[in-house]
Amino acid sequence: MSPRELSVAANALWLQRRYGEAMELFRKIGKECPRELHPYMEMLFVLGEERSDRKQAGLERAKNLWETAPQGLKYYVAYALARLERDLGNTAASRTWFRQMVKLGDDKTLRKPALDALLAFPEAETSDVLRMLDDYPMNRAALKLLGKKKNLGADALTKLGYAAYVDQNYAKAAQFLQEAEKKGAGERARFWHAFSLYRMGKGNEGIELWRTVAVSGDRYAERAVKRLDIAARNGYRDAVLSILSEVAEKRTGRPGEAAAYYLMRLQEKNAPEKALKWREKLLQEAPRSFYAAELLWEDGWRAWLRDEWKTAARFWEQGLETSAGGDWPARFLYWSAEAQERIGDGASAARNRHRLGESFPTSVYTFWLNPQGSKPISDDLPPVLQGEGSLLEQWGFVTYARIQLGKSSSPKDRFHAARIARWQGDIRGAYHLAGTLAGLLQQGKTLPRELLEMLYPRPHEKEILAAAQRFGVDPHLLWAVMRQESAFDPNATSYVGAMGLMQLMPATAKGEAKGLGMELGNAYKPETNILLGTAHLSMNLKRFDAVEHAVAAYNAGGGAVKRWLENGRDIREWAESVPYEETNGYVRKVMANHFVYSLLYAGSAPSSGENGGTLQGGEASEAPSEVEVQEFVEEEAAQE
Repeated sequence: MSPRELSVAANALWLQRRYGEAMELFRKIGKECPRELHPYMEMLFVLGEERSDRKQAGLERAKNLWETAPQGLKYYVAYALARLERDLGNTAASRTWFRQMVKLGDDKTLRKPALDALLAFPEAETSDVLRMLDDYPMNRAALKLLGKKKNLGADALTKLGYAAYVDQNYAKAAQFLQEAEKKGAGERARFWHAFSLYRMGKGNEGIELWRTVAVSGDRYAERAVKRLDIAARNGYRDAVLSILSEVAEKRTGRPGEAAAYYLMRLQEKNAPEKALKWREKLLQEAPRSFYAAELLWEDGWRAWLRDEWKTAARFWEQGLETSAGGDWPARFLYWSAEAQERIGDGASAARNRHRLGESFPTSVYTFWLNPQGSKPISDDLPPVLQGEGSLLEQWGFVTYARIQLGKSSSPKDRFHAARIARWQGDIRGAYHLAGTLAGLLQQGKTLPRELLEMLYPRPHEKEILAAAQRFGVDPHLLWAVMRQESAFDPNATSYVGAMGLMQLMPATAKGEAKGLGMELGNAYKPETNILLGTAHLSMNLKRFDAVEHAVAAYNAGGGAVKRWLENGRDIREWAESVPYEETNGYVRKVMANHFVYSLLYAGSAPSSGENGGTLQGGEASEAPSEVEVQEFVEEEAAQE
């Protein structure tokens, strides 16, 4: 066998955990492999010594390797050094290497093993606890340790206050956060202190704190403006209007734009002249902003609902000139074309529909236009994703090849890293790597099947298919919901407590478990979470006639959906008219996912609107689930 063949065989043995045999083959290769691969072979020798209980030998090799390891390998060398020093009883040295891992980890998933280990040491240091809470604000082990510390500073008190707020202990949260502010905490503490006071019924005090954040804050300023708008619509109008005026006059960028937008909306009925002033200010000073897009969309939608097609088209064409991202361009293109069709401007409608299909092939708006999609799915890869395997891969070091390729900015390299992750069975890893390549779907005349399968994977297939069969739910719809709810993370937890793959609220999980006559147990466990989430979705599918209605109910609660059904519009207009901003976007994204899954794996699109279920009695839990892990959700959805 050639040295390369020996290396491939040795790596294959390593992947089978036959470490001794693998190391024997690596010794035969010696220095006959390319020089740039030596550190990776040496890394496997370090791990082999560790796993053969020759820890001192492994430690010496790891120390030598640290000096010469390429940057992309240093994190893993530090991890080996940290473990070996710990196992040999060298606690101080182990802590040093775990902290080195934290420095080298370029995302929180890489930092977490090190932080978990640091917190497991006797007398965990406050700095390590705080670092964990930076990445994972609701990490219970870190919060428990922090709660035992004395003489806490502003940052620690802020973190404890935020956690108390999430746990709905608002009085305790306010106490922590007020103390944090006295010690110099910044806008984060003030924002959540205001929220806590507001939840405690001390609205005026909360509003004054939000004012300071909106006027002089940075990261939380726009959020504070949004909170002020919600407070205005819940009984604090007079107090809020003057604050929003102050912010709109003093602030530029998103906080000032948000204040002008909300002032306009709050004063449309009672003070139309003032509302017009803020509208003109927003469109003149920030014509390409998100809030300009929001304004033009809503004005167009109102005209549409009055059958004023020409006016609607004018607003939406103007909206296309904004630079707002997300769903806005596809939304404007679709509805502009619909309005143009109604006024007889077929050429403009055709132009916008062509642009929609070319640029947004996986948008729900494209599927509303053509349920079979705008581009065929092809087994061919575009040239930008084609290429030979890296040297590491050719010599069998596939795990390190994935790491190296995943850090590259080249689409070909990142795609190849995703391929390796998928081959290794890491579906979620492949999904995240492929996510950076989603923009390629806009290019070319076809959609590459392999990339689509990475972007729309089918993890936990056994559990999904079993639950789908048991409750009579389309499995593609379950994956569509899971993709939007948790991005396939079984440990996902929203700040209001929604859990796992299907983001079940605790009350919903308990209710569904009781209904199925089972013990709840660990609601994060994939088979449990999928089963209960499917039961809950199935109940909503039976309760409502349309899939879109059931999906909205899964997010916002069935009571809200029953109220919204009173508008009596067709399913597209109904979806666009959902008043909760979060749920509005959620329905469109889940339905877009459903179309893609059905076309990719079943070969045909689902029928929009009807789900084949029958209306049945029985109330769903009204507790909302969350679309994303986030710090902030709409007040309306929280109240529901």
